[in-house]
Amino acid sequence: MITNAEPAEAQALRSLKALVTSFGLKPAVQLRVLRKIAEEVPHDHDLDAEFEAARLDSVGVEEELLKAEGGGLTNIAFAKKLGLKSAETVRTYRIAKQVFAWEKDQRNLRYPAWQIYRGKLLPGLREVLAVLGDKNLPVLSIISFFLYPSEDLDGKSPLECLRANNVDGVIEHAKRYGDIGS
Repeated sequence: MITNAEPAEAQALRSLKALVTSFGLKPAVQLRVLRKIAEEVPHDHDLDAEFEAARLDSVGVEEELLKAEGGGLTNIAFAKKLGLKSAETVRTYRIAKQVFAWEKDQRNLRYPAWQIYRGKLLPGLREVLAVLGDKNLPVLSIISFFLYPSEDLDGKSPLECLRANNVDGVIEHAKRYGDIGS
């Protein structure tokens, strides 16, 4: 990370990094993507304006992902939707990697609501999270994986497929997710 960057540049760097990393690409592919972007920037454009536009786009994408399909629930709300008596059980599920959450702030987690389907954990969620967990992906990449349609799944999202109980297809897709050419 550049240490003496101007605030807007530092924000752009953080935003671009978050956006590129959210796709779960390997570092070499990330670098190719960033180089391609740099090659396509016209030299007569205001680069500060270009970076600010990219930053705003990435902030919008992050917010959209976190709010999709019901947004994020507190552990109490998540437990209630699952019909659990204790929010501590949700914490146990998270530690066992049966569900996942993102940090809202230093003391609060949010659990994507779409992990619950018909009052239970989404079919195949634990198995898919186990595969994705081996890849050490950032949370936004995991959310992107579940929400974005894939050609590997006939144009459906993994979330749609799991709701239709196509667990095996989603697991195979998860095994390839983030690999070069996937």
